[in-house]
Amino acid sequence: MLNQSRLNREAMIDDMRKQLKVAPPRTYKRNVQKEWTNYSRHLKQQRKHRRTIIQHQLQYVKRDLRYVEDRFVSLDQPFIRPIKRGKAKNPTEFGPKIDLSMAGGILELEKFDFNNFN
Repeated sequence: MLNQSRLNREAMIDDMRKQLKVAPPRTYKRNVQKEWTNYSRHLKQQRKHRRTIIQHQLQYVKRDLRYVEDRFVSLDQPFIRPIKRGKAKNPTEFGPKIDLSMAGGILELEKFDFNNFN
């Protein structure tokens, strides 16, 4: 799961970098991938080596989180965001906020965003 979340963060960083047209930040993709492949090929991993790999993966995910958006709820599903609604029953909802308009019996999507808007 750590490796998959790291790959998700790297993909998000690449997308944001291309949209903003800036230089790529340091993510050490090649070193991390080589380290993970080396670890996953061993059938019997030693406990100390496993702990080291988990620690390294957590550090890489932590570094990548500093580069991308905030308010992550799930590393496995990065598209889920909390939205404060102010309702009595559920003050916080998870998922996108959608603005629809209806004209002539046809629904038109005006805005679809994971951030709160009016």
